[in-house]
Amino acid sequence: IAAAAEKYCRAEIIGALPRDDTVTLPSRHLGLLLGTEVHLNQQRLVELMEDHLDLDRLLELTRQVTPASPAPEILQSKVENRVRLGVAWDDAFCFYYPDNLEMLEQAGAEIVLFSPLNDTGLPENLDGLYLGGGYPELHAPALSAQTSMRRVVLEFSRSGRPVYAECGGFMYLTKAIVDIQGREHPMVGVYPVSSRMRKGLRRLGYRQIEMQRNTLLGTRGSRCYGHEFHYSEIEAMPTEVGRGYILDNGQPEGYLVDNTLAGYVHLHWGRTPEAAHTFVAMMRENKREI
Repeated sequence: IAAAAEKYCRAEIIGALPRDDTVTLPSRHLGLLLGTEVHLNQQRLVELMEDHLDLDRLLELTRQVTPASPAPEILQSKVENRVRLGVAWDDAFCFYYPDNLEMLEQAGAEIVLFSPLNDTGLPENLDGLYLGGGYPELHAPALSAQTSMRRVVLEFSRSGRPVYAECGGFMYLTKAIVDIQGREHPMVGVYPVSSRMRKGLRRLGYRQIEMQRNTLLGTRGSRCYGHEFHYSEIEAMPTEVGRGYILDNGQPEGYLVDNTLAGYVHLHWGRTPEAAHTFVAMMRENKREI
């Protein structure tokens, strides 16, 4: 692996950590346990790094790096007319690309964190919501018990303000999550279908999406890029619910209700930063109309 990396990549190999069960994160469906759930043996990890990595060389390499200057469009985006974007963040919703949140801030959004798991209501004066992926199925009873939060999220969506949800966030916006034992846990109800957990993997892979109409992430014909990885599936979505985009396998998705857009794909906007600007622009436009 080191030889291949040295031949084809600009990265320099400074060592490799051997397998050691004392610094191993256990695995489960969708990947690893969260850092808040397990704790690594940090002292052992330090010892392994000292023994197997060329830390002196690492320090030399860091001194060779010159921080890049912000692009002109990023500097120009620091506008006074900022909008407040509520981002769901707790043990049930924690799958976000930090790049996406940074791009939203650069486009003019103030990120305001809230917890569907622990809070009873949304923060004040929000102009939009972003519900990322995570493990809502592991916290379905607690999420369902927060009836006041579910109600205000539904009211927010019905108000026409922009809402974007991915995978776990999408599941939260359905009528209910049905766990692997068949128990039904009522959720927000923006979408008139339930999401059901399955024992086997349903989808995994990189995805391209193409907008079939203007949405909060782009105009018709524009593309975004991401991945799909989930064990749940939704019931057949009624035809009266709009489809905002189509996957590269031809499957329509990106379900639209008012200004709420949701689907299973986790998008990374590195190739399409205009998606963040479009999202913020829609929040700003909606704010003016209200």
